[in-house]
Amino acid sequence: MALVEELQEDCPIDPNRVYLTGLSMNEYGTWQAALEYPEKFAAIVPICRGGSHIDIPFVEQLRNPPIWAFHDSGDDLVPYQDSTRIVEKINAAGGNAKLTTFNENSHDLWTAAYANQEFYEWMLIKV
Repeated sequence: MALVEELQEDCPIDPNRVYLTGLSMNEYGTWQAALEYPEKFAAIVPICRGGSHIDIPFVEQLRNPPIWAFHDSGDDLVPYQDSTRIVEKINAAGGNAKLTTFNENSHDLWTAAYANQEFYEWMLIKV
């Protein structure tokens, strides 16, 4: 977070439009930052990592900001059920999470996710 704060001080960054995304192993950091600093982000976009390391008591901390997760149902590295489980837990706690499922039998779905115009449009309306 120190880097984000430094950039906000030095650059013309709208603090209401800071988005957090991460993929695969980097997604652990995405979930962790979302847990520790939920007020700092307009939206969270985790890709192909289900947040399985998050304990149920901490899920309530993920009620805000909105979350759009992406995962492939045939991912052979990270179980797809991890993503469905965390999205269900967040929504049950009153959060706003959605999951887009790919069926490409691939772990690399970030290329498709980041190429999706709707991805950026969704983020930019979140403030």
